[in-house]
Amino acid sequence: MSRISFFIVFIFQFVSTFTVAQTPPKAYFDSICPSKNYALAVEPLLKAAQEGNSTAQCWLGFMYSACQGVKQDRYEAAKWLRKAAEQGNIDAQYAIGHSYMEALGIIEYDEEAKWCAQAFPFIKAGAESGDAIKQYQLAKMYVYGKVSRNEIEGHKWFSKAFSELKEMAETGDIVLQKEVGDMYYFGSGVTKNKTEAAKWYLKSANAGFAPAQYSLAGMHADTYSDYEFKNIEEGLMWYHKAAVQGHLNAMDNIGYAYSYGFGVPKSETEALVWYAKGAEHDALKQFNMAMMYYEGSDWMTKNLTEAFKWMYKSAMQGDIDAQFNLGHLYYKGEGVPINKTEAFKWYLKVAEQGSNTAQNYVGYMYYQGEGVSLNQAEAFKWYEKAAKQGNQFAQYNLAEMYNKGEVVGKDEKEAQILYESAAREGHIEAKAKLQQLKEKAIIAQNMNNAEPLGLKIGVSKYSAIAEFDREMTLMMSWNELIESKGNVKSIEGLRYKSSGKVYGMEGLNNITYIFTEDSRLDFVMIDMNKNNFDKVNSYLQSKYSLQEQSIPSVGDKYAKYTQGNSLISIHLSQQMPNMVVIYKTKDFDVKVELKKAELEQIQKSKF
Repeated sequence: MSRISFFIVFIFQFVSTFTVAQTPPKAYFDSICPSKNYALAVEPLLKAAQEGNSTAQCWLGFMYSACQGVKQDRYEAAKWLRKAAEQGNIDAQYAIGHSYMEALGIIEYDEEAKWCAQAFPFIKAGAESGDAIKQYQLAKMYVYGKVSRNEIEGHKWFSKAFSELKEMAETGDIVLQKEVGDMYYFGSGVTKNKTEAAKWYLKSANAGFAPAQYSLAGMHADTYSDYEFKNIEEGLMWYHKAAVQGHLNAMDNIGYAYSYGFGVPKSETEALVWYAKGAEHDALKQFNMAMMYYEGSDWMTKNLTEAFKWMYKSAMQGDIDAQFNLGHLYYKGEGVPINKTEAFKWYLKVAEQGSNTAQNYVGYMYYQGEGVSLNQAEAFKWYEKAAKQGNQFAQYNLAEMYNKGEVVGKDEKEAQILYESAAREGHIEAKAKLQQLKEKAIIAQNMNNAEPLGLKIGVSKYSAIAEFDREMTLMMSWNELIESKGNVKSIEGLRYKSSGKVYGMEGLNNITYIFTEDSRLDFVMIDMNKNNFDKVNSYLQSKYSLQEQSIPSVGDKYAKYTQGNSLISIHLSQQMPNMVVIYKTKDFDVKVELKKAELEQIQKSKF
């Protein structure tokens, strides 16, 4: 999955994860809530938003993102901003396009980019007409946006906007006070000055703006902060103020402080209280809580029951990573009894949302009949979906089905393509399969048409073979054997032995050649590793006529084949370390029997 499994990657992070950069036009807010009290504005704004007012929808998106009058809720913020954006609200389109919601898995990158592109020409037109807010927005789109990224152009617009934004902030606009603080902090349109940044954050923070409180806290308490007046206790105080208003990351940071004793006494209990507060209604943080309990750490005890509880909460809110991991917990029986049916249900839910990892799991469960009725056709369908997305495990599983001819006809070529794709991604078993296919191809090439190792029985000459296989070593010939017994000329030629390395066949240990008197190849015996029996036998069955075979589950194995004037046999003895493959002419055994009879006659004549 795309998300990291444990959420504390950086703590006391300075920039808020998701805050709408600018409030929508204030005139509407003032008209609907003259008291200018955010909490009192929620009800009338919600009513207007539900009736389809895009400005009200945009305001709700801002308030939920910045925890103004409501607790921070990124999902509610995204929901209302999307509704406003779909009605053409430029501020909402900008807010979605410029946000970090895609990184949180709330809105897809493509959707952010779409709204950013749609808002861009209108914001640019406003900026060119002198609107400082639009200049500031355009600057951010150039520097951080999903389209038209151009940092030089962005900083030019930051510079144009700075003076007027500062004047507006000085009138008491708490959002712009925070934005001016950001500009000083990052050096956007003005010389970087952290003391000035802290001053502007403080103005906004004192007025109760939670994002400013969070940013000011970060300057004081961030582990990596180089702020001149850094003060951990001061930072924790501001985190607490933001947390009380519902700022989610502030709650996390307080939890972190307690978990490691950073500025406060170390307390696992207090840490979990604050983490739980942040996760109360937030699916992402519920997922993070689940992973904390699942993995455990040096400050908290691993607890699979709690991990399951939080994973379930997150999954029920629609978090795709939680849904996938919930499937794992059910499958493995961690924090909950094993339930393959529930595991399949959650994997399928994620697979239908496009996750290739989940699609592979669904395919596997269909193939094995785990949690669902065995169905190879469905397994093939899901493996194929995942394989097309580059999932190496699905590519391997699909290759296996092609290789075995399951659902579709046997297709070794397609299997090899898929094995190669999986192997490129590092799949170990796929690499082993490719090696097996390579060995099989060598065997097939070397044993084709009763021509072992490319040699023709009854045709190939000793001189040609000796020129190629220079390791051939002379053994005792029938001729030598007979002459030693009675000085009688033999009709048989010479026997040679070789390591056979020159043929490059995996698992080949040695070769014995026997030639006729006129130097033609009459017999080849190939000594091979036992594990080659099934591959060799499978190949021979596809090429030659089977005479007989015996392949028990336990015991000796053998098979005999014929083609033209050649006989082929393979034999594997349980008592011997290797298997033997023999190619010979059909009259070879007759000649041997004749030779034996002749020898016996010679021996008798000597007495």
